[in-house]
Amino acid sequence: MAKVSVVVPVFDAEEYLDETLTSLCRQTLDDIEIICVDDGSTDRSRDILRAMADGDPRIQVIEKANGGVGSARNLGIESATGEYLSFIDSDDVVSDDYLEELYSSILPEKPDIVVTGNVLEYWPDGRKNSRNVGVTGDALLTSPSEKAPLITSTGLTQNKLYRTAFINGIGLRHYTGKSVSEDNYFTICAVALAESIKTVRKGTYLYRQRPQSITKARKRPDDVSMYDVYDQARAFVSKTLGSEKLASEWEWIISTRQQTDLTNYHLELAPPDRAGFREQTARLTGDRIRIPRPDNERRAIIKFHIKSALASIGLYHPPR
Repeated sequence: MAKVSVVVPVFDAEEYLDETLTSLCRQTLDDIEIICVDDGSTDRSRDILRAMADGDPRIQVIEKANGGVGSARNLGIESATGEYLSFIDSDDVVSDDYLEELYSSILPEKPDIVVTGNVLEYWPDGRKNSRNVGVTGDALLTSPSEKAPLITSTGLTQNKLYRTAFINGIGLRHYTGKSVSEDNYFTICAVALAESIKTVRKGTYLYRQRPQSITKARKRPDDVSMYDVYDQARAFVSKTLGSEKLASEWEWIISTRQQTDLTNYHLELAPPDRAGFREQTARLTGDRIRIPRPDNERRAIIKFHIKSALASIGLYHPPR
């Protein structure tokens, strides 16, 4: 049994894949397996995976038809034999000591999850900005109030090790729909149901920022996927906990995260679409979540229509 199974979902990642896999092959924790799931790539990703696997026996390549990042990660979980699971995106990079630092932190408690607070947003121009992921220092978290910042601050799945027996024991798998909030389902459920979580400030995860990625794609006012992600998370947590008191404690935490996601999404919509989105949110959440109306909305709508008119006659070119 490997100490850590690293699951890497891959789809059309030829530009960054070599850098990602090289950072994994350089890990100072040698006893790992790297499970790369090619999700129907149409570029050179599959060739890169096969070549890397020929050079390192720890790399396994699984090929499947395109079904989304959630389905790729789930297939990786089914193939994993490691004591702990790690999910790393095919365009991200980790420090050489990343897995060793996280794995060495499991003793003596052997927690269900280990989380590093060392996450840097990695921009195309080389900038690296610290990202708030709810970790303030080394600690062992057990109560909902202690674990809450790991959800309310971020939905990030990738900066963690998950005890494989824990994930399989509660029957947790990734959300398989397509949503800008798809990672949040797994993160919410895992954090809420973990008996103990260890937080550390060791190892470094470089979270690449790409304007063309799914999380940066143009937002649609009729996208209801974020409601489904959170509704499914609530249902899974409530059913698994089996305690009305505990479930109600997590309801506030989950709603806080959803409020943040929906508000941020709303601000990225075209200004004329925002009022309808606010009404949709109130309706679909039973008024549980109310998105505040921006103070400058009327001015933003006027500017939007002026820019649209100028663009239609070639006098304005929106930034890409």
